[in-house]
Amino acid sequence: MSSKQSYELAGWALMAYIAVVVQIAFCPDTGGPHCVLALAAGWLCRHPGPRGVFGVALGGLLLDAVGNGRLGLHLGTCGMLAALAASALSGGMTARWWVRPVIAAWLAFGDTAVSATLLSLTTPTRLDLSDVLRDAGASALWTAALVAAVALSGTLLSRCLAPHVSASSVRLSNRWNRLSEA
Repeated sequence: MSSKQSYELAGWALMAYIAVVVQIAFCPDTGGPHCVLALAAGWLCRHPGPRGVFGVALGGLLLDAVGNGRLGLHLGTCGMLAALAASALSGGMTARWWVRPVIAAWLAFGDTAVSATLLSLTTPTRLDLSDVLRDAGASALWTAALVAAVALSGTLLSRCLAPHVSASSVRLSNRWNRLSEA
C-alpha cells in the first residue's frame, strides 16, 4: 500500500469516526438522516465493486456497534443493499452528480425498512407497515438531502478556492523579414 493510499484510507476512517459521532449525538433513531450511510454511499461511488460493498458492510457494522439492536442486522442489510447497488451501477455512472444522493437514499430506505421488518420477525412486536415505510421514506429523504448539501458545498468550496489559471497567450510578432535581408 502506497503512502497516498494510506492517507486516503486514514481520511476515510476519520470521516467514518466523525459520522458515527454525529449519528449518535444529533440524529434521531427514526426518521432522521443516516450520517454513516451517507458516507458509505460516497465510499461506494468512489470504489464501485467488491471493495465498495465491503466498505458499506463495514458501515453497517458501525451502525450495529452504536445501536442497541441485534448485532449483524445492519451488517447483512447494508451489505446486501450495497451489492445490489454495485451490480446496477455502470463504470461511468458514478461520476454523475445525482448518483450519490440516490444511492444514499437507497441505502437509508432499505436499511430502515428491512431492519425494522427483520426485527419484528424475531421479536413479539407486530409490524406496522405504514410506520416503517414513513420512517424509511423520511430517513431516505433526509440522507439524500444531506449528501446533496455536502456535495454542493464541496463543489462551491473547490471552485472558490481553486486558483484561476489563465490560458497562456500566443505571442505574435509584427516583424517581417524580407528574403533580401535574411
